[in-house]
Amino acid sequence: MPDSYLDVQTDTVASAGRSTADTSSQWAAWASRVETTLRSAAGGASESVVSAALEGYLSAWNPTLQGLATQVEALGTNAASASHVITNADGTATGALADQGSIEQTRASQLSRPITP
Repeated sequence: MPDSYLDVQTDTVASAGRSTADTSSQWAAWASRVETTLRSAAGGASESVVSAALEGYLSAWNPTLQGLATQVEALGTNAASASHVITNADGTATGALADQGSIEQTRASQLSRPITP
């Protein structure tokens, strides 16, 4: 596997996650505007079939539209959290590798032998 490691600019990911989560209120406002517009259109339709169709469309899509804000906030928060997890894992791994390297370095002199022809 040519790329068997994870390379992430954690500061960039954390910043993007926070920025994404910050847009959740805008998504909620958009969903409310859509709901208001569809309700108004359904109430103003002179044909009952059209009004019923708009109400049906609203009932089918309103929960999904309202859920977008929650999903956007979760996406941003989770991206920022993942960035912090990677940063912490890098620190832990660095310490573990340094410790293991020191241990192996002390053993190397005991396990090696000169090779003679």
